[in-house]
Amino acid sequence: MTDQPSLDDVLDWKEQGNLKLKDGDKEAAIECYTRGIEIGVRAISDFQGLAEEFEPLKRAVSQLCSNRGHVYLAQALPKLALQDSRRAAEIDFQNAKAYWRGVSAALQLDEKDVERRDAAELLRQGLRLAWEAGGLALSQLLGDNLHLWKEWADEGHVPSIYLLALAVLKGNNVERDNAKALALFRRAASLGDSLSKAMVEHLEAEACLPPELEVWARAAAAGDADAQFNLGLAYYRGDKVPQDLVKCAELWTKAAAQGDDMACEKHAASEDLTLEHAYALYRLNQFQQALDVLDSRKSADKDVVANRLRLQAQIQYRLANYDACADAYEKLHQEDSEDHGLIVNAVASYVSAEKPRQAMHLIARNKEALESSYELCFNAACALLDEGRLQEAEDKLARAKELCTEELVQAEEVGEEDAALLEDHEELAAIRVQQACLMQRRGQEEEAKEVYDKVLRQKPDLGHEVDVTVLAVACNNVVALRSEGKSLFDSLKRINVASKEGLEHKQTRRQTVEIACNKVLLLLQAQKLDVAKKELDKLRESYPDHPRVALVQAAIAHREKKGKVCEEILQGYIASHEDDKEVILPLAQLYAQQQKHEMAVEVLAKLPLSSRTQPTTVEAIVNLHQRQKNPDKAVACLREAIKYWSAQEEEAETLAQVVRIAARLAMQLKDRAFAAEVYQSYLENIDGSDYEALCGLVQALAVTDPERATEYAERLQVPSFDHLDAEELEAQPIPKVGAMFSQRRRDREEEADGKPVKVKKKRKRKIRYPKGFDPENPGPPPDPERWLPKRERSEFKKKMRKRDKHLLRGPQGAITTEDFRKQGPSTAQVEAVVLWQCRFELPEPLTIVC
Repeated sequence: MTDQPSLDDVLDWKEQGNLKLKDGDKEAAIECYTRGIEIGVRAISDFQGLAEEFEPLKRAVSQLCSNRGHVYLAQALPKLALQDSRRAAEIDFQNAKAYWRGVSAALQLDEKDVERRDAAELLRQGLRLAWEAGGLALSQLLGDNLHLWKEWADEGHVPSIYLLALAVLKGNNVERDNAKALALFRRAASLGDSLSKAMVEHLEAEACLPPELEVWARAAAAGDADAQFNLGLAYYRGDKVPQDLVKCAELWTKAAAQGDDMACEKHAASEDLTLEHAYALYRLNQFQQALDVLDSRKSADKDVVANRLRLQAQIQYRLANYDACADAYEKLHQEDSEDHGLIVNAVASYVSAEKPRQAMHLIARNKEALESSYELCFNAACALLDEGRLQEAEDKLARAKELCTEELVQAEEVGEEDAALLEDHEELAAIRVQQACLMQRRGQEEEAKEVYDKVLRQKPDLGHEVDVTVLAVACNNVVALRSEGKSLFDSLKRINVASKEGLEHKQTRRQTVEIACNKVLLLLQAQKLDVAKKELDKLRESYPDHPRVALVQAAIAHREKKGKVCEEILQGYIASHEDDKEVILPLAQLYAQQQKHEMAVEVLAKLPLSSRTQPTTVEAIVNLHQRQKNPDKAVACLREAIKYWSAQEEEAETLAQVVRIAARLAMQLKDRAFAAEVYQSYLENIDGSDYEALCGLVQALAVTDPERATEYAERLQVPSFDHLDAEELEAQPIPKVGAMFSQRRRDREEEADGKPVKVKKKRKRKIRYPKGFDPENPGPPPDPERWLPKRERSEFKKKMRKRDKHLLRGPQGAITTEDFRKQGPSTAQVEAVVLWQCRFELPEPLTIVC
């Protein structure tokens, strides 16, 4: 290390500490962070450079303190973690993690500890100073600990009163009430808090309305529906007040709740604002209320009806009513066939509804749009990916990337030679993540992880603000790539990012459920069973009928060694969803593990015919029939699958897979006639040039129909051996393999001829001595018993015999060990030994089945 510490030295120790922490070595990580902090503090005190160079140094030292506090927190040392978090916040007041970890550490202190209430002040500082860096995480701490702020506020704790007022003002886990928030801020201000005083002045200034609106405000507060509507209209238009859609929606909702339906209709003659009202509610994520507003009033204007239908379709999409959304967009497209964006949205709805086949049918009817819309190409790739058609999906993604790049070149006014500079553009992030997902499906995990990491490293301050939904999907998929035995620390961190609050309104139902299920499973792997159960309860409350939720619930029961409970959970779900293959297959696997083959077959029989005849499922069912020694049922299952796929004209590849499996299994079942039938069907209908199938047909017919076997055998292209002389080959001696036999034979022949046999000289190897050993002065020979334990060496045993010869132990009248060996124990001693052996006989070891 150099005499004058620098930023690079601090960053080096930080990197080393992070690596140690990832490896699970917390003590080494603390040591690295401590060394970095010491160097950083010296660098700050000795700093003589420019101000621009001082800020990075300060941030690095603050991060080191925060990271060390994080490790202390993981070691259940909240006192030390709180000290480091305070120090980190003092060095860099914009370090959001320092505030978050400090609040978490303070809340872990004992209830009687005075420093526990420091959590409120730290959180207040963090919300005020570091909102841009970590406002969402700090806001979650504010809402999750609302009961503590209430308790401490009742005792007159000023920071807690401020936090409680802020939560009420923002509506964070409590009903929003500006008047109550203002009263709480005034209470804190009266106790001498300057921050609360500033909030009071701000809220009072914001509450000041122009004189012409004050009348409506007083009437609206008194419950007048007309005043509520008029004041809401002013907020919507930004007329003499700042535009505020939130207040607009609140006032209009109150007006409709007054029971006076004419409140909105009185203004219909001048302007119909139903669409605007519904849109304001939609932006507030109040989807059902927005639909109610749209349904409350009809219009005869064709354009207005189309606009309302567009908004209605978007609301249905957010409500996860994907079929209704797709129907609305298809209806709109029939009226406006030139708008390809409607087809894009309809296809997206079908993909989100997990109906890729319908999405592909819709694309097939609108092929011309594929050549001009990268969004439609992207959605088509998603549908193909769900169907397992990976090569076609890859082609569509490549085409989508080309079209998107062409549009970006025109929009950004970049030359075609510089198109490669747009590789990291935020518009391409979704396509790249989907390409990585395709790589992941193919098993190219390293390549996929590289793409995910590259997308996640794109920083907003460089103009690459990637959509949060894309980032959430990338985080989730990186977690799914985690190999066995790898630390869960990074995975838990990423899955928390993917499932953070507020994303549920931007993700599809499928994305939300899968990310939440992955989070539960990850917590289960991290041995955090209680936390996993809490997350599962939230998931069941939001999606009670989803199959993935039932599977995760069964996984928790299985982890707790409750096999019966696991079975009951899956059976209960299947009872209400008989044809859900996502739960049927795991239940069949559970029965197979329990050697309940008959029950596994019964469960698989509930699958729809299209799922039951899939190649892998057919093979599993036939294997179960084989274990039950039911070859007839196995053959019947194979015939059913062949019949089904033969009727599907577009599924020739799947039919070929099923036929190959059927032929191989028929040979295992020793049903030669069925095997011959299957091979013949394959050669006639699928691929007549398949050499292996022809060989299989000949082998099967050789037992059942030798004449036909000979006929088909003639079609086999057997290699010619006419150039070989059979008699000459027979006359040749059988060769012996190996040089050793050849050398021995030559030695015997030479010995028989009287020639001297050459003795092979052994090469002398140079003796290798230990380092520092002199062979001329070797010294005393080493002890041959040096490798034995000391108690087993002969010299040690002699010493012990001499020492213990006349040693007396025990009560008065006891005899020596030697005398006891000569005389033997008394009768009482013999009985005691036998009883001891009987009472404490060890049982046989039990086999525990996991």
